[in-house]
Amino acid sequence: MIRYIRVLGAALGGLVGLALATIEVNGRQPFSDAPNSGAFLAAWVVAWIVVGFAILPYLTVVPALWIIRQVEALSTAEFVAAVLGLLIGLLMGMLIDMYPDARAERRSICSRVKKPRSKIAKKWSKLAKKLHFRRKSGRHSRKKGCLRSF
Repeated sequence: MIRYIRVLGAALGGLVGLALATIEVNGRQPFSDAPNSGAFLAAWVVAWIVVGFAILPYLTVVPALWIIRQVEALSTAEFVAAVLGLLIGLLMGMLIDMYPDARAERRSICSRVKKPRSKIAKKWSKLAKKLHFRRKSGRHSRKKGCLRSF
């Protein structure tokens, strides 16, 4: 398996070497003005192939094997607690993403208010158009513009 990862790393290294050789710096390509530009380009690409061949397993396989060993060393209670913590964290992230007010972004409430559907929504829409609030440390002050939440 590591052999395939190394071949993939060599291919990716060759592509990175070619991509870096074609970048223009100050309107010139790096190997265009050299007397032996073909040899320099070939050496550059071979160097990147060697780097990709040597490094990619240490970026993929070795950390994955370490994680597998660490998970296998966990007791059942620790594993169940980790899975429950992961699920609770994902659920909290989903819920936070569903409600834009929970995120720390400045958004205009007026842009979110669409056509009011109920009497309460109509009253709120009229109030929002008449009064312009801006929250400052728990107090509201009258300002021009739209009703904003901070």
